[in-house]
This record gives sequence, C-alpha cells and structure tokens, in this order.
Amino acid sequence: MSRPVYAASATLSLSPGSSNVAQGATLTVTIKVNADEPVNGVQANLSYPANLLDFLSIGSSSAFSVVAQNSGGGGSVQIGRGALPPVSGSQTVATVRFKAKTNAGTATINFVGGSQVISASSNKDIMTGSVGGNYTLKPPAAPTPTAPAAPKDTIPPTLSGVNSGNILVTGSTITWTTSEPSTSEVFYGFDQNYGIVQVDPALVTEHKVVLNSALIRPGTTYHFMVKSVDPSGNAASSPDNTFTTKGGALAITVVNKKNKPVSGAKVNFNERKGTTNKKGQVLLKDFPLGKNFGAIEYRGKTTLVNVVVSSIDETKPQAVTFKIDAPVSPIWILLLPLIALGALAVYLARRGKGRGGGGPGLGRFSKRFSGSGSGNNPNVSSTGSSNVTSQPDPPIIRPSVPRGPDL
Repeated sequence: MSRPVYAASATLSLSPGSSNVAQGATLTVTIKVNADEPVNGVQANLSYPANLLDFLSIGSSSAFSVVAQNSGGGGSVQIGRGALPPVSGSQTVATVRFKAKTNAGTATINFVGGSQVISASSNKDIMTGSVGGNYTLKPPAAPTPTAPAAPKDTIPPTLSGVNSGNILVTGSTITWTTSEPSTSEVFYGFDQNYGIVQVDPALVTEHKVVLNSALIRPGTTYHFMVKSVDPSGNAASSPDNTFTTKGGALAITVVNKKNKPVSGAKVNFNERKGTTNKKGQVLLKDFPLGKNFGAIEYRGKTTLVNVVVSSIDETKPQAVTFKIDAPVSPIWILLLPLIALGALAVYLARRGKGRGGGGPGLGRFSKRFSGSGSGNNPNVSSTGSSNVTSQPDPPIIRPSVPRGPDL
C-alpha cells in the first residue's frame, strides 16, 4: 500500500487580527508566515482603506533579512522579503504602521493578488491561504486632568564608536554605542544601496550585530550603515562604512624571461599591493575566490596578469609565478667599470715614468721605469752609474667606448 503524499502549504496572516484604534493613534500590524517546510521568499501585498488609514512605514525582521521591495500608500502596500538561510514554522516577515484618520468605521486590511510564499526546495509558490484583519476606529479618549506631561522626546540618540570587528571569511561583527537605549539595525551590501538588513529590536546602549548571511563572500568589500531608533521613534544613522572579509592568500613570485627573480617589482591586485623582495617574492592576502586581475610594474613597464584563486586557507597561501619581460641595462653600461679601470692603469703607468718611479700608488708600473739600481734592468751598469739607454714611450692604449643611446 503506497503512502499518501502531502502537498506543502503555507499561510499569511496579520497580527493582531482585530483591535480598537483611537483617531490619531498608530496601528501596527505584523505580517506572519506559517509554513510546514522551509521557505526563502515572501511577497505580501496588502490593501487598506485610504479614507480611514494613513500609511506610515514598514519595518523589517531578522528572519527575512533580504529586502526586495518596500512600498506603500494610496490604499496598497507591497513587501518583498528573502530569507537566508530558509525558515519554516511561524515567522515574522515584516511590520506595517498605519495612523487612524477618523473616529468611526472599520478598517479592513487584506492580502491581495500577487502574494506568494516561495518554497526553498521547489522554488514554487506554496501559499494556500491568508487571513487579514478588521480594526475598529473610535474617538480619542477624553483627556483626564493630569499633571503637565513631560515634553515629548524629539532628540534622536547619538551614535559613536561604529566599528567592524571579528572579520571572518563569511561575516563580521558590527558594534557601536548610543546615548540612550535604542534598537540595533545594520544595513549592508556591495555598495551604498545596501539591500540587506539585520535587526535587533532590543533597546540597548551597547550594540552588537553579527553579520553572517549566506550572501557574504570571502575576500569581498562590503558597505554598511548602522541605525538606532529610540522609544519615541527618533532615529539616527551612521555614515557609510566598509569592511573586507577574509579571503585567499597568494604567495607570488615574479621572474624574468630567463626565470631569474625580479626584485622591486610592484604587484597590484585591486588595492591588494606589495613589492617583491630579493627573491622576487611577495605575499598578498584577502582575495575572493575565482579569477582575479592585476598588474605588475617594473622599471616603467606594466604587465597585466590574472590568477584563479581556488583556496581561502590563509595558513597555506596559493603559490603562483608570473613571468615578465623585465628590461635590463645595455651591455655598454655594464662594461663601463672595466673600461675605466683599464684607462686608469695606463694613466698611472705614464705618470710613473714621468716622475722617475716616485709617484704614490704606482706599484709595479714604477719599477719598470725606475732609474736607480741595477735590479733586473739590463740598461743600468753594475757600478750604479746612470747608463740608461733611451727607451721609446710605451704606446697609449685608448680603449674604445661603445657609444650609448642618445639621451
């Protein structure tokens, strides 16, 4: 006997489903999803009576942190959310705030066409039903004589010490401090449009939000902004900040066409920079997986290179060798020291002959032309008298210096 196959199902509902709302007061409804299997997306479209309610705002949830759509007004609200990782059971999708415009009537808020709940396994809509809400509007309560109310708080919290720490391969911890208890919200993404939000509604002054979305990739720079809202609804946001996740490491070696190491080459991979040492080596870190493009500059010449990073283990850098056409000095420049030494030797020899061998530093050249002592000179008599046969001057060797390129 075969077992029955049960179809996946999910429902959307509003909480609370009903309440009394005084004219001028705020009505906050929570959109809930109840799914019997993991889901990763919800599209919630609402209708409301624009003559009875004013749309105010939409709030996010931590379960559905990917914000795809946020719009409202004129009698309709559209909310698109994604969940990473997928969630199941009863979860909060978002909250919507309205303001009661009149002191009588019933405001009905319903889910309308286009609302969906997407299964993580089949990527199909498994929504089987929805439940809206009915809200009775009433006159505001008659004021009772009380002591003068404290002035309403209109000052937003002050943010300080915004920091990204404990940066890992797929996440980071964002911390900051506020001057009064307030919520913790972090908006982040590849640019200043952000697109992902993580929310903690607890009212605190020391804020800590751990970002660990499955969308965060190794070796990638992310923009983020923090936001805190105090109990009176005053909000404060930080300027844009960035953090770069940990990534792969490259042990780079640069050689010339003769496979000799090139020292002093400047290696640049999208702001990951370094200069090779005497062994032609440099270590660069925090690369994203996949193909990375860079450039190597040496003696005014730039070589474009690329490498596929396949590992993010920083303890075992991936070895890669780049061969470049490294310019070398012309041969005549390398021979200049030898040519100069030869010319100096001839000069010293001539100088020694002119001074009778007494010049300093002449060494063995002075002995050849000395006029005292018989030594090994056959032209000096054994009695020590001068009997030197006139010798012709040695020929002057003028080394030929190759002409260098015109500068």
